Amino acid sequence: MPPSRFVVWLNHAEAHVLQLRDEATSKTVIAQSEHPRLHRREGSVSGARAAPDRAFLDAVARALDGADAVVLSGPGLAKSEFLKHLQRHAPALAASVVAVQTSQRLPDETLVRGARECLRAHDGRTRLGL
Repeated sequence: MPPSRFVVWLNHAEAHVLQLRDEATSKTVIAQSEHPRLHRREGSVSGARAAPDRAFLDAVARALDGADAVVLSGPGLAKSEFLKHLQRHAPALAASVVAVQTSQRLPDETLVRGARECLRAHDGRTRLGL
């Protein structure tokens, strides 16, 4: 059975999960039902942030079920929060994370090409997840 490889682009509102096969890819988009409110009070002096949406992060993790290698990509802190979520709640899946990259929303073809290059470079190296 060929390895199961994924690239995930996510922000706090949606996740694009692409499974990389030999030449083809399959895509799943997971979106929150309403736009997340990241700050508890606008203009807050404390700078308090709302906790990550666990249901959203669990849904993204379910889409990666059985992954051998995962590249996380996206702007801001969502990708780091997702990796921390995996480390706490799905350590086996967290162990499959090979790279975390910062990027704006890219076309799927560009995202897949970059992920394939990253996965080739990381074959046989230590995983980041643990």
